[in-house]
Amino acid sequence: MVKRFMAMLAVWLCVAAAWMVLGGTVWVRTQETDSVLRGKVGKLWGNPQTQSPPAVTWRRTVVELEESRQKDAQTGAVVTVTKPVRRELCGTAALESSRVAADLELDQRRKGLLWYATYTVDFEGTYAFRNAEPAPAEHTVRFPLPDRDGIYDAFAFEVDGQEAPVKVSDGAVLCTLTLASGEEAQVRIAYRSFGQDRWMYKFDTSSESGSVRDFSLALTTDFTEVDFPDGSLSPTVKTPGGGGWRLEWAYDNLMAGTGIGVAMPRRTNPGPFAARITFFAPVCLLFFFFVLFIFTHVRGTPLSAEHHFFLGCAFFAFHLLFTYLVDHLDLHLAFFIAAAVSVFLVVTYLRLVLGTRFAFREAAGAQIVYLVLFSYSHFYEGYTGLIVTVGAILTLFIVMQVTARSRAFRQAAHA
Repeated sequence: MVKRFMAMLAVWLCVAAAWMVLGGTVWVRTQETDSVLRGKVGKLWGNPQTQSPPAVTWRRTVVELEESRQKDAQTGAVVTVTKPVRRELCGTAALESSRVAADLELDQRRKGLLWYATYTVDFEGTYAFRNAEPAPAEHTVRFPLPDRDGIYDAFAFEVDGQEAPVKVSDGAVLCTLTLASGEEAQVRIAYRSFGQDRWMYKFDTSSESGSVRDFSLALTTDFTEVDFPDGSLSPTVKTPGGGGWRLEWAYDNLMAGTGIGVAMPRRTNPGPFAARITFFAPVCLLFFFFVLFIFTHVRGTPLSAEHHFFLGCAFFAFHLLFTYLVDHLDLHLAFFIAAAVSVFLVVTYLRLVLGTRFAFREAAGAQIVYLVLFSYSHFYEGYTGLIVTVGAILTLFIVMQVTARSRAFRQAAHA
């Protein structure tokens, strides 16, 4: 029995080494593909977007009388000379209020072995500011675009309800207007754009921490799996509707060094998933070999190293077929096709070695649990360890009951 057990372990080590090579190949292929495809998806559909509020600067020219003392060339007396000097004053104007709305529509796209969470965003922001200077001043509104290489459809830039002339410079839209002393202006900016992975609204464009007054943002989604990036603020109101959520943020006078954001839900990526279950495969085979080793010795028909080798190859066939099927088929469909092929190989082989009843009952049942169920548990992130632990405990219970009733094991214990 010991020799057969050691032979089984030797076969298991060989197959495990093959799985490590296969898993590493899939992982490297996925990472290399991602580094190429992510840039292509960004060019076709946009990159992660971070929108910032407009920055308003002002400047005005003043004429001041400047006195200077000069020596008269004829008399030699020192005289005071007064002359006008033009000076340019400049500064920044704070936003009096911000009314922002954004609508996100998810459109996940697959490239090769990876899914990319792309989206369409309809943005609209209305900002109010005033001229606090005692005289008319020229104000420049600089609105930074979230992605300088992005696409902006239906772009609108209005001042007090009228379309305003703008120019684009260094990834920002610029508009210049003159306001009288105390005059207030409202700027409305709207566009439709495209991005991926996450959408953010950053409060301040010039520093890590900024202040915002009379601010509100309403964001709607057409998906329910809403997540928030690390460091972002949670919504003050969250209401379901329209197949997704309506999220609202409202602040009177906020000092914050962060922003508002939503992370797009991600689908299970075929490449990393295939690599993950391939690296986990030796655990599945070890359980299967152990149970099969116990059951065959109880029956008095132990398997040889050659039998274990072919069974290990049948298990390996599942992962080999699955890693290449996911390139062309749905993830779940590829999984069950590969699982069916592997079970078919094991059952038809053991039917000839140990008989039809054992092949379809003990062997097929064990393979469905340890290969199919354990591998499928990776679809449920966070529960894989629990499912495997429960399976291991149930396996221990069954093996203890079987060996306790076995005459062969009882004789070995008394020998």
